[in-house]
Amino acid sequence: MFAGKNNLTSALIDRETFLYLETKIPLSNQNRYRNLRVLCYLLELATGLPSEPKEINIDKLSNFEAVFSKFKANLFYEPEFNYGGLVNDKNTIARIPAYSKYLKHLSKSDLQNFENSLQTYIWAEEIQKLPNPQLHYTLYMTLFLSSINQLAENPSPICASSVFCPDCDANLNFKHSTSHVFEMEKLIRSLITGKDVDGIVRKVKKLYHNLRSNFLHDGLLSGEEREGGFFSDLDKSIPLVEDMANLTVLNRKLLELFLQQRASNA
Repeated sequence: MFAGKNNLTSALIDRETFLYLETKIPLSNQNRYRNLRVLCYLLELATGLPSEPKEINIDKLSNFEAVFSKFKANLFYEPEFNYGGLVNDKNTIARIPAYSKYLKHLSKSDLQNFENSLQTYIWAEEIQKLPNPQLHYTLYMTLFLSSINQLAENPSPICASSVFCPDCDANLNFKHSTSHVFEMEKLIRSLITGKDVDGIVRKVKKLYHNLRSNFLHDGLLSGEEREGGFFSDLDKSIPLVEDMANLTVLNRKLLELFLQQRASNA
């Protein structure tokens, strides 16, 4: 991993970091997602900074030293800049080997849930970075909630009894089962401990019903996007921005805790 020059392609900007990879087999359309895209997602989860694969021709360079010599930047580090993004750890990249170790121990179903949740989290982060956030607050907040929802178990039947119409005795096909919100609460309480967990659960339940459910079922824009968004009224904007930041951090924390706990229990 090294600081790369900013003139390799027109798309590159200052202070980009390159991660040099050697793979056992060449990348192809069949294995690119598993070998490269998931790694980019894990990098963004670890650092809080965007990660994007860029193809650079190194056919005539036989080893890492040659690549490093040709593409390294003259300036590696500037103390006045914060390189941590969302995460303030001094060595966020060290999380990647830990992620990789844990992923190997996940069951097939847990791995599927984690990858689905991680991808949704990254999509929410991408939308959040778009210009004019008042136009998409509801959408990326819904994606954060959906990411947490994907980590949780699916609702399950509580009893096998059916519900019948009292007038015509028809089977109404209603099942007494848990709900998505119930399973999300169970997930949060299994991963997070401490005095703040009740407040976290209340916040997620409120956002799920007032934001995600209303948006998916009725098309209601919880950030009042059509009326100018949460920037239009200072009294309303403060709790909305706080919800945005808190849910982002919670989503990331649950992804890491889920990965650690499920791998340890395997």
